[in-house]
Amino acid sequence: AGKYLDAAGSDEERDCVECGSGKFSTLGGAAEAAACVDCAVGTYVTTTGSTSCIYCGGGKYGPNPGAASSASCLNCPAGKYSAITKAVSLSDCTDCSPGTYLATQGNDGAEDCVDCVAGKYSSSSGATETDSCQACVQGKYSSTPSASSCIECEAGSYSSLTGATACTECAAGKYSTETGAVTAATCLPCVFGRSEERRVGKECRS
Repeated sequence: AGKYLDAAGSDEERDCVECGSGKFSTLGGAAEAAACVDCAVGTYVTTTGSTSCIYCGGGKYGPNPGAASSASCLNCPAGKYSAITKAVSLSDCTDCSPGTYLATQGNDGAEDCVDCVAGKYSSSSGATETDSCQACVQGKYSSTPSASSCIECEAGSYSSLTGATACTECAAGKYSTETGAVTAATCLPCVFGRSEERRVGKECRS
């Protein structure tokens, strides 16, 4: 296997011809060069006389048959990854999810994608740099990593900050019916005779 002999009358094993790089053969006693076949896409082999080919491995893909070098296996680009060990095309590389990014190449798992921190978000898939994580604008927040969007401050709260991880509650004795409020000025005083203990909500408590 891994060799062939197309001449008659040979009396030594060294007369057998090894399959070239990028090719292999599993046949014993092969009598022609056609017994050596190209490595399939997604694989390669650098040595001669091979009986099998080597998978490109995770994070890479091999688009060409008959590859004779590991350099023929191309990295999944930044923003993408692949856990497939015998990937054959760029389409086998998967985008990192919104809320994450990946600046390096040749990654083999979703866990390699980096989360945007709390207070930031990214709505794009396949993001390649930390700048893709944008700060939540005033009136919105993100309390957890890997957010794909920010949440409006609820009625009874506000945020005057960018990149907020939480909203500020209206003070005791005040209320607000406005969502996405950006200033404490939206918190109005409760009318006389109503509870001053109501801290958050759309209206004062009787």
